[in-house]
Amino acid sequence: MMSGGEEAEMKRIWGAFYGQVIGDALGVTCEFLNVQKTTNEMARIREKAGRKNKDSIFPMVGCEEMGVEAGQFTDDTEMALSLARSLIAKKDFDKVDVACAYSFWLCATQPTDSGMTTRNALTADIFYDPGILF
Repeated sequence: MMSGGEEAEMKRIWGAFYGQVIGDALGVTCEFLNVQKTTNEMARIREKAGRKNKDSIFPMVGCEEMGVEAGQFTDDTEMALSLARSLIAKKDFDKVDVACAYSFWLCATQPTDSGMTTRNALTADIFYDPGILF
């Protein structure tokens, strides 16, 4: 059984994960857009959904150009989950295990998208020679 402090900490951890996943699913719509384009796109989406008040709840609509459906999260969440799995398994931050978790995610799950820097880092020849990096 958890103490009150442990329970409160666990709620904060879960809250952080929920926030990350929901924020990712909401934000994919305007990912890579500048401030002006984001503002315009958000106004267009709200109007299309019949939510003209800028303080109304923003609908999850996904991103057709990226092949992401409404409510679907992206590689950002998948990498956060890989990090969480490593932290739980090791009960601490282990850079080698985190790197392996990310590499497994990229190679085994074949994500629909990943950042170019992430893909380059996890597929670099140097990554496969642990003596060089670690």
